[in-house]
Amino acid sequence: MRTVKMKYNELVPKIRKQILGLTLSTRNGVKSGMLNQIREYKNHLSVVFCIEEDKVLGWALITEDREELMIYVRRSHRRRGIGTKIVKEATKIFGVLRCHPWNSPAASFFNSVGMWTNKSGRTMVGEV
Repeated sequence: MRTVKMKYNELVPKIRKQILGLTLSTRNGVKSGMLNQIREYKNHLSVVFCIEEDKVLGWALITEDREELMIYVRRSHRRRGIGTKIVKEATKIFGVLRCHPWNSPAASFFNSVGMWTNKSGRTMVGEV
């Protein structure tokens, strides 16, 4: 398994399709909101992803201008350290990032990687 960082708009179609397909299914309810964000910021997004052979195991999208982090790990590969590896690599490259713990499993994950709240009340990961 290796970790890769690149600009979103430079992804080869096969990888882009996997990244979008992992989380943007109609059954999970976030398709339109996340797709809108990706479309709006596609020229200002970077991706950090873990890949094994030709299979994307998890990804983080980082908005370079807004310093926000969206992350997703393939269900079959959760609780194996992939999300932690991705967040550590993303914060190493980009520094402190804003995160959105949208449910209790996400909050537990972000707490495990050092989530904290800044003076403005925003939830963040990464070292100051």
